[in-house]
Amino acid sequence: MVLWVHSASISDSLSGEILLACVIKHFKKIRKVWADCGYRGYLEEWFYRRKPRRELEITKRPRGKFVVQAKRWVVERTFGWFEGSRRLAKDYEQLPENSESFIYICMIRIMVKRLV
Repeated sequence: MVLWVHSASISDSLSGEILLACVIKHFKKIRKVWADCGYRGYLEEWFYRRKPRRELEITKRPRGKFVVQAKRWVVERTFGWFEGSRRLAKDYEQLPENSESFIYICMIRIMVKRLV
């Protein structure tokens, strides 16, 4: 739905803020947003300051043991699908826009395969 590839010098909270602002603006029917526990704090405060009619759920990791988390697994599985694309298996691109384009191409290819 929304994709933004950026340099590692931009913090997760700032990039999350930009992506959430885009989601809130363009996707009115979305009622719940899931985020990793790395977004707790600044992003959570920013989200609720805007008084959205949506819910932000920050996932929590259980202590001590590895447990597959349902919503997190969807994201990790999608990243795994990128490994099937030679250009996305490693970061060869010099421009973030090129990486974004190849991710869109990869996802289009995956969805077309599912239609056939």
